[in-house]
Amino acid sequence: MSINKMLIGSTAALLLASGFITTTASASETLVENNLPKESSKGIKLPSDMKTGDIHEEIVDVSGDEDITYTVTKTDENVPRSLSNSVSIMADQVSGPQTVPVSGTASFKVEADYGVSRVSFYLTTRSGLIDTVYSPDYFFLSAVNSDTLELVNGRLAIYTVRTAFEFAWFTGPSWTAGIRARIVSAGTSQNINTLYTEAF
Repeated sequence: MSINKMLIGSTAALLLASGFITTTASASETLVENNLPKESSKGIKLPSDMKTGDIHEEIVDVSGDEDITYTVTKTDENVPRSLSNSVSIMADQVSGPQTVPVSGTASFKVEADYGVSRVSFYLTTRSGLIDTVYSPDYFFLSAVNSDTLELVNGRLAIYTVRTAFEFAWFTGPSWTAGIRARIVSAGTSQNINTLYTEAF
């Protein structure tokens, strides 16, 4: 077999692999953004009673891939203790602390580690929904082409990182990785909201 045929065959295989990886990630992103499933085999649901300073860490075994380690830290909380009538908001809503309070604000750092790669960002909730997202950060051994932190709506924030293997003489496959944070309400009531985080 000639060198030319070997080079053409290798290049074609790499291009096909690159297209498949990119297409798979795009399809997955679209599915979650449009349908917002309540649970995912790759994501975690935070406990409902986190207090300021609490750290929740969970390792998820993803079949065929490296395990994903999630770390979520509740960095701050500011919950009003009473209304102008001196009626307790917390007593009306639910007894004890809430991870995502339905009145006031709370701040979190969400992070996912995939082996040697890492993505993270901070978010603040206000009145039980995501209000702001900030301070995105990542670490990848491969080149990073772009990264985008987006607050889609009060229930969904997405941090997306586009990476590629690149060498001086060769551009290899590229793919998209990142992390989502979602707020889900229990039933029709918004008195108890739950924070989910999921790597993709």
